[in-house]
Amino acid sequence: MDKNTPGNSKTSWWKKILLVILGFFLSLILIETGLRLGGFIILSLQEQRNIASARQKGTYLIMCLGESTTADGPNPYPDQLENILNQYDIGIRFVVVNKGVPTINTKHILKYLPNNLGKYHPDMVVTMMGINDKYVKYYEGVQDANTKLFNTFKTYKFARLIQKNILEKSKRQDFDKVKVGVRPDTQPSCDSVPRKATAVHNGLGWTGIVRGWFHKKGEKSIPAEKTYQEAIKLNPRNTDAYAALGWLYMRERKYPQAKEMFQQAANLNSSNSRAYFGLGVLYQSSGEYTQAKKAFEKAISLDPGDDTSRVSLGWIYMCTNDFTRAQELLKAGIQFHPKSDKLYRALIELYRQAGDNRSAAEYSMLKSKLGLSDDSSTDLTRRNYLELKKILDQRKIRLVCVQYPVRALRPLKEIFDGQEDGVLFVDNEKTFKDALQQASYSEYFIDMFAGDFGHCTAKGNHLIAQNIADLILKEVFHR
Repeated sequence: MDKNTPGNSKTSWWKKILLVILGFFLSLILIETGLRLGGFIILSLQEQRNIASARQKGTYLIMCLGESTTADGPNPYPDQLENILNQYDIGIRFVVVNKGVPTINTKHILKYLPNNLGKYHPDMVVTMMGINDKYVKYYEGVQDANTKLFNTFKTYKFARLIQKNILEKSKRQDFDKVKVGVRPDTQPSCDSVPRKATAVHNGLGWTGIVRGWFHKKGEKSIPAEKTYQEAIKLNPRNTDAYAALGWLYMRERKYPQAKEMFQQAANLNSSNSRAYFGLGVLYQSSGEYTQAKKAFEKAISLDPGDDTSRVSLGWIYMCTNDFTRAQELLKAGIQFHPKSDKLYRALIELYRQAGDNRSAAEYSMLKSKLGLSDDSSTDLTRRNYLELKKILDQRKIRLVCVQYPVRALRPLKEIFDGQEDGVLFVDNEKTFKDALQQASYSEYFIDMFAGDFGHCTAKGNHLIAQNIADLILKEVFHR
């Protein structure tokens, strides 16, 4: 048969299409491989530079440990601390290594400590940690989570997590039967919230609903992406798994993927308040306040007892000087949770920002009467702080403990209960409260995840860094 016959022409045409398709997919694979390899190389080179810098003679190395308040934000405080210390030019070169990890708790800070100490050999360790200890990570609560079987075999781990998820889902369903509902149209609305362009993103350590952010393996925290992807394969309508993936992608700054996961969760289950909360955080972090407001309102309408969404929405109202709505919102939340430390802290700060010091004082007194002290640390925080000091004392490494902005220093010092010899404590209460008397809350914080404070702006991080630098120069170098 002649090769120019119609049959051969048709075969040649299909071959060309297949080659084009194959070439397209091969290109995608090469690009993806190149991006992953490039990212790995960049991170590896950065880590090598950190280690090389740490081992240079004539340097004083400071390692900073903490959560998103240490790791994230515009110009994090460890970066500014290094610059401030070196600007004093005291004849010593300071190197500051930032080992903060978003969403981590003190348990994992302690777990990674030996490896970090062996790698960097710091002269000093600076910590600002504990705020995440009240939040349960995805594997905590599993009875045998610390066993070799759980940590070694992924199949067994996955089965135990599914079992835990089923039990928790049953509990949530029981709760939903008695949960008071609020119609969406009863929530406050404000379509005039201005859009603010910002490059600031949350570290997201403040979300009590985040699950699956860590595998218990390796020096770094590895996102449990495969765990949730497998859960979705088993049940394509698993909205919790979609929401969890959304948080993972948010943490990795993969915002389009995060938005897709949250929207997918909301589409599959319009009553999933966590999906709307995730969308709210996503929009807020990119400065899209109108969309964030609507998402938080939806989350609250679905779960009126969601303190975190209330505080987040209150932040938006406060930033736009809509103090009345913010006040109503937080007070309504207290009706659901009369002893919510976070809501009281946020309401007190709201009154202060509005210039109503009388109401702020009244709610501060009420907060004290309810037994809501300024000590927000947990037994886990206390235990791990003492263990941290023990390890550092054995290695003769100086420990500096930093209190969170606006929080009283006393509860942090009391953790050590007479064992604070050699420990330096950084007080961030007075300097921040004085600063907030002269400027707006948003100049120093990009959110209010803890109620009375949030993740810092560059200006807020500078204030923390300056307070630490002043103490180190005075107490260690007598300058």
